Amino acid sequence: MYHKRIRRAIALALLLTTIPLTYSVAAERWPPAVAPVALAAPHLTPQPPMHGPILTIRATDTTTTTLYLPLVIYDCIQVSPNDPAYTAGDQWGLDQIEGPRAWGIITGSNQVIVAVIDSGVDLDHPDLQDKIVAGWDFVNNDDQPDDDFGHGTHVAGIAAAATDNDLGIAGVSWGARIMPVKVLNSSGSGYMSDVIAGMEYAADHGAQVLNLSLGGLATSSEAQAIQDAVDYARNKSAVVVAAVGNCGSGCTIGGTYYYNPDMYPASCQNVIGVAATTSTDGWASFSEHNTSVDVSAPGTSIYSTVPGGYNYKQGTSMATPFVSGLAALILSKWPDYTPLQVETALFNNADDLGDAGWDEYFGHGRINAYLSLFYGAEAASSSLEAQAASQSPPTLDAPFAPGELLVKFKDDPTITSAEVASVLERHALQVSEIIPGLGITRVTVPVGREQEMIAALRQEPLVEYAEPNYLVWALE
Repeated sequence: MYHKRIRRAIALALLLTTIPLTYSVAAERWPPAVAPVALAAPHLTPQPPMHGPILTIRATDTTTTTLYLPLVIYDCIQVSPNDPAYTAGDQWGLDQIEGPRAWGIITGSNQVIVAVIDSGVDLDHPDLQDKIVAGWDFVNNDDQPDDDFGHGTHVAGIAAAATDNDLGIAGVSWGARIMPVKVLNSSGSGYMSDVIAGMEYAADHGAQVLNLSLGGLATSSEAQAIQDAVDYARNKSAVVVAAVGNCGSGCTIGGTYYYNPDMYPASCQNVIGVAATTSTDGWASFSEHNTSVDVSAPGTSIYSTVPGGYNYKQGTSMATPFVSGLAALILSKWPDYTPLQVETALFNNADDLGDAGWDEYFGHGRINAYLSLFYGAEAASSSLEAQAASQSPPTLDAPFAPGELLVKFKDDPTITSAEVASVLERHALQVSEIIPGLGITRVTVPVGREQEMIAALRQEPLVEYAEPNYLVWALE
């Protein structure tokens, strides 16, 4: 690691007129509308004149004298790690988001935990093993969330690999710890019920950032279960980050062709939806472009950890952990930030790409780690809620687990367990899992009768909602 401090004198001019009178002094900000005079943003070049009025001295008569003072801007410390892949230039994304300048501010606290809700993580990987905290395997129902697909390990390395250790790669957050939560199987697919349970687990066990580089399709008005999981995590002060999907130019899922569909959980409210960019800050052609996009990040030819080694992958799955890693850095600097403040720090300091302002390809822009850590959430509040409120789930035939439903009974203390059992018995439903914190029950029904049973359950006064158990996939 090496440090650089570059001291630049942007202007050096001093004009002082002496007036033998009694003065009143009024302070003025320079340059106008930049708060405060914050002379430490090296990439922001002040507009001419290169020196400006700092004080205006008004005499007791009508005489006004302007005092010009030197305006000197100091560049930040830039920090570059010694990890071989970074020094070789294989990790272009870290430079793209201004990682070295960001690390000059903070490299990340080990008090921040990023939950990688994915296919698991290689628990013995030399660039990850010392960063891992206890997690859970919801596929095999054990406490060994090892990666048998290779996707979650790649995601984990991008967000928080061990860094500056003369080994492998660098992560966005050097200090953040990794909580592996396995919800995808050895084929990279899984069930929304496991994703929901995994999100609840991560939030309950102290993860401040939930990374979901996965997604599934949902039909109109039938994504309430995953929204409940998002809200549960949000109420535990967790930041939820998800990939928007890779069907931006069309793709086949489960034998059906889709063009740019909304994916869940990225399309849920209070989720940071992440699109992918190229090394030239262009739109990655596979990246979905719709109202679920909040920000974008590098997502093509991304080099990271895989089980037993390192390799390249691409997808919005790879872009998402850049954002999660930056969220961990923001929480390292401001531990008391709310999820909304983290979002504001991300959105309002992103480098605007594409059309001016928010657009469906880049969202608020490609993340800028340095600016997010320099300015934080000091700007106007995030527009996430307003944008999310305008989103509506798509209507399509979404793949789901045959013979399975997710049912939630109303949160009413007067409802007894006997009444719930009566509803289940009346419809011949078999309970296969209960997600306790969310009150969601996974039940089995005859294959082919899923929609019929959903319609019947929605007529039950005790049922808040019933919907399919949607399939999800790793988004690479």
